Amino acid sequence: MIELLKIIYWLVAITNFIVAVFVLLKGIKKKPNWLFFLLVMACNGWLISNYFSYFVRDLNVALIAARVSYFFASLIMPFLILFVYNFPFKTSFKNKNYFIIIIPAILSVFLSFGPWFVKSIEIKEKINFYVNGNLHLFYTLSIGLYLIIYCYIYFKKFKQANPIEKSKLKYIVIGLIITALFSIYFDLLYPYIHKIEAWSGGVYGSPTTIIFTLSVAYAILRYRLLDIRIVIQKSFVQLMTFVILFAIYAYALILIQNVSSKSVALNNNTGLLITIFVIALTIEPLRKWIYKLIDGIFENKEKQRQEALQRVQLVTNSTLQFQTLLTKTQVELESVFGSGIDFYLAERKTGNFIQYPKGDKKLAMENSVGMKILPGNILIADELPYRIENGETALIHTSDWLKQNHYSAVVPIGSEEEMVGIFCLPISTGHQKPITADMVRFLKEFQTSVFFPFASAYAYKLAIERIALK
Repeated sequence: MIELLKIIYWLVAITNFIVAVFVLLKGIKKKPNWLFFLLVMACNGWLISNYFSYFVRDLNVALIAARVSYFFASLIMPFLILFVYNFPFKTSFKNKNYFIIIIPAILSVFLSFGPWFVKSIEIKEKINFYVNGNLHLFYTLSIGLYLIIYCYIYFKKFKQANPIEKSKLKYIVIGLIITALFSIYFDLLYPYIHKIEAWSGGVYGSPTTIIFTLSVAYAILRYRLLDIRIVIQKSFVQLMTFVILFAIYAYALILIQNVSSKSVALNNNTGLLITIFVIALTIEPLRKWIYKLIDGIFENKEKQRQEALQRVQLVTNSTLQFQTLLTKTQVELESVFGSGIDFYLAERKTGNFIQYPKGDKKLAMENSVGMKILPGNILIADELPYRIENGETALIHTSDWLKQNHYSAVVPIGSEEEMVGIFCLPISTGHQKPITADMVRFLKEFQTSVFFPFASAYAYKLAIERIALK
């Protein structure tokens, strides 16, 4: 069991490092990416120093490693709070907030190197035990203070966040809550609950940091977290979900085996063999269940989109009447994105866009908004702030126009030689799911399938109007 736990420690450390470096390299000039990197590196420092404090049989090395682990643990919470302040959107700091964050961290860092948090180490048969110092309760209370601040900031931000920001926050919060529950129990409350002086429960706390890093990795794949533009693939989601759930499942089995071995007359080798046997029997059914679940989610959504595309193609093949074609196409788009989709028709003479058929709104091509509406250039409102940050300042007016008109996306229909018009997708007044990469692919397929029918129907409409004038 101890050997398996050692392997888990190093696997978690390597995974944390890969995710942290990946996020940093994809946004090396961005403050949130740096703060995430520092946060995960502090977690890794805590994890690796815990490894040496629990498993190294040299008393002096183990004691130094235990105190170093409290040093890194003291850095995790302020880095977490700073990350929360800057992601997914920046919150201004007040001087008193700096004071609340910095003072407990400085005190904890200073006290971690003395006998105040860890008084001594006791070397037992299989694993080392901590003996708490006199001020360990101060450390526990300071972590509690940080968690209260963290929860306050995140709940406040969640209310202010747009749909895609809420999706990002959701996965980070889930990962942090699971990691925090394990860590708080095993690293902080364990000796007080069980009323013991020498304890080794903390050995199970730090490896759970992988749950946080994997939840962030999942969010990167799903919602382009921290502005890392990776197109979601079903296989990635299946694998990531399986790894997260299997890690929790295997870890729970190890904990159950450890507890049962103390209460039942089982030696460590027998307990380890039973645990491995249970995992071997259940891993394939678990994998099939997870893959089936993800397949169902993806296939249902993809099936709905493909059915909508098929109906659009049937509509485009059935009529040359522009108004009929537009009305029926809007209905199919609304089955995927909700009601309230507007269409702006491109005027042949001026190149301006006029809301059709109402004519209430107009978008002039000579302004900076119109110039960005080009063939194939699907504009997603939630992505524009990141593109503006990366230097596309001309999109500022486009972003303002989308906000003023409550649009979540713009889908141009046309080619460089001939623009027919644009579809504008609404922002729902209720719960609005973010437009993700799979939806963008659907919109591109939609663009391709409707361009020629719309161009033909529009040309036919103009021809009928010219004949009528004569």
